[in-house]
Amino acid sequence: MIPPAVVEELERGKAMGVDLPIVRALPWLAIQAPEGLDKVPTVADLGAGEKEVLALGIQIPGAVMILDERLARLHAQERMKRSRMLRRSNTSTKSVSCIY
Repeated sequence: MIPPAVVEELERGKAMGVDLPIVRALPWLAIQAPEGLDKVPTVADLGAGEKEVLALGIQIPGAVMILDERLARLHAQERMKRSRMLRRSNTSTKSVSCIY
């Protein structure tokens, strides 16, 4: 699963000559717009792609987020810490996994 902003970033990179796959042609990859972008912290240095990945991670229980920028990874780690603290006090809280 990949959010639209990441698809756009990859397409811009491909147009500039970076060796990237044509993401829309990959049959195993679903493009999904996130809900709840307002739940992602507003940070000037966080790009649209990172914000949408974080929003999908919050939205989808058990999601694994792959982030390539340090700032986005820091936000995901903070989100995971808060999720773990809430999960200890409320077993019905959704958790988010992150690869970084």
